[in-house]
Amino acid sequence: MPAFCLFASPEAPPGPEWGPAANLQLINGREALEEAMKSNDGIVAPTGYESAWRFQTVVVDSPKYLMALEEELVQNGAELHIEGFEIHGDLSSLAKELNCQVIVNCTGLNGGDVAYDEAISMPGRGAVAYYQRPPGALKAVVTAEDGPLAASETTPAYCIPRGDVVVVGGSYNLGEHSLDVTDAELKRIKINANAYSPMYLGHSEPFRVVAGLRPVRCAGVRLEVKSIQGGVTIAHNYGHGGSGWTTAWGCAHELANLILQTS
Repeated sequence: MPAFCLFASPEAPPGPEWGPAANLQLINGREALEEAMKSNDGIVAPTGYESAWRFQTVVVDSPKYLMALEEELVQNGAELHIEGFEIHGDLSSLAKELNCQVIVNCTGLNGGDVAYDEAISMPGRGAVAYYQRPPGALKAVVTAEDGPLAASETTPAYCIPRGDVVVVGGSYNLGEHSLDVTDAELKRIKINANAYSPMYLGHSEPFRVVAGLRPVRCAGVRLEVKSIQGGVTIAHNYGHGGSGWTTAWGCAHELANLILQTS
């Protein structure tokens, strides 16, 4: 899907390292920006933005994608057991209790606690609103890096069409655990929605408003495998923050290779 990362300056900054892989182009000047964005069926360049990165991105329809992954897992012979448990001691004791040779710690926000990790982990709280997506409309992802909609790192402003919904955000509050969306957050998200798509989102109300907790590890993602006494292999894969969808496949492949080398 086409994507635009907006800037308030007349000239966009140099593109990131991943730019060539995503066919990234620099768009400079308000007139060029409006021309570039006019073909996205209801997405516009908000007032106060003069330049952008334009690139191709992948959008994950999360519920459908997770169901497809689970189905593929079962088709390949996996058995799924969903239950709560308590860990008495370290993860090796859990492995012995479950009678397994490999245990992978993918517990997200609780990954550090489960692994007795000294690196600090904390939630990166975010709030979003879900709007109904008109059929055939809103055909681009838009995010702002600065300017009137994204005045600070705690107030990212993005609009992500995803299947039959549009996700508009947001917030990024390190260390906050609240799952309640404040009136001020909702007001700001609605302003973002109207700024990005006054034709569609500006005339509708969100049907769902939620807050979630990104699993942030201050030292970065922990991707580690170790073999312990008794033939048990313990693997860790957590701390991805807000980049879980982006890094999921790469981390999974690397971790699987490490497990095969260690076991």
